[in-house]
Amino acid sequence: MMLFKNKIKFLFLPLMAIISCNSNVEKIDTSAVKAKMGEYKIKKVSEADIMASLNKMGTKSVNTLQETGCQIDSLEPEIARYLKPISFSDGSQFEKEEGVLQALQYSVENGQTVEPTPQKLNDTLYAYYFLLDCDSLKAFKVEVSKGDLIRSMD
Repeated sequence: MMLFKNKIKFLFLPLMAIISCNSNVEKIDTSAVKAKMGEYKIKKVSEADIMASLNKMGTKSVNTLQETGCQIDSLEPEIARYLKPISFSDGSQFEKEEGVLQALQYSVENGQTVEPTPQKLNDTLYAYYFLLDCDSLKAFKVEVSKGDLIRSMD
């Protein structure tokens, strides 16, 4: 019985090699994919680059809102989707944000102006906090993911 199994093994391997060599495999043209992949460049992005992108987006939001009398619908859609009015009664899920919100709330309550504050909330989320005088002093934030900031870079 063992001898029979060994003969089958020796016959099976060459038979498989013959079958696999005779199969008609259709070759797929990948030149278009290769050309497209050649267009992509790996880009090294530093934390400073990400913060600069956040500042650019935040500054653009502040300037547009100031020019239009705080009309949120005047912002470009790709920026408007990140803009959020701040409600001080809501808590924050980020420890770092709590301090910023407390400082902003103090400023609003005392009628003070505050310079815009860009912050890294965690490894993947950034926010740009600012106050605007729209009928009354209001607080806003532009909250953006790290990936969206990188994609928005020139």
